[in-house]
Amino acid sequence: WSPMNCARRVEYPIDILIIAKAAYPQLFSDIKVHKFVIDFYKDVYGVSEEQAKALRSEQILDWTVENDF
Repeated sequence: WSPMNCARRVEYPIDILIIAKAAYPQLFSDIKVHKFVIDFYKDVYGVSEEQAKALRSEQILDWTVENDF
């Protein structure tokens, strides 16, 4: 699976983290992607917590919260 222009997207680190955690869950067990995503959006885009949650939802990443991923 390779999203179009994935290496050019600002969200590329999120994509890589999801793939890495899925492939090697024991190595990334201390990382919660749903929390990382919120911090990422706040740091990169300078948005509030609520705006970051809305962005996470728009990126179809709510499953990370539902599954505590």
